[in-house]
Amino acid sequence: MNEFLGKKSYGSSNFKDPGLFDTRLTSRGIEQAKDLNKVLVQRLESGESFDLLVASPLHRTLQTATLAFEGLEHIPRVVNPLVRERMWLSSDVGTDPASLQAEFGPLGWDCTDLPARWWYHNDNWENEKE
Repeated sequence: MNEFLGKKSYGSSNFKDPGLFDTRLTSRGIEQAKDLNKVLVQRLESGESFDLLVASPLHRTLQTATLAFEGLEHIPRVVNPLVRERMWLSSDVGTDPASLQAEFGPLGWDCTDLPARWWYHNDNWENEKE
């Protein structure tokens, strides 16, 4: 969605949500997360510590956190839907917990306790933007 928004700004005239639900990282985003991993590993090697890794269940956040903390699996991981976006665009609509668990469970993320519809939802959400 960020790539799309870089070309067509949210709120600009004729803006239309492209319907990119629960977006994935682009190749650029993957490289950025891997670069962050190098920084985090250096920080750990210099004596810093991390007690807990918390990510929203949005695919892009789980993917970013997994790549950024690769090799640091000893740090406990928690999935928490309260740290997600509120619902401005289609990319803020999430994926069902079973699908997330199948993909991210083996990587240390437990998505089994998420409600079936964990993302923000309000039938009147578009009117809340005003």
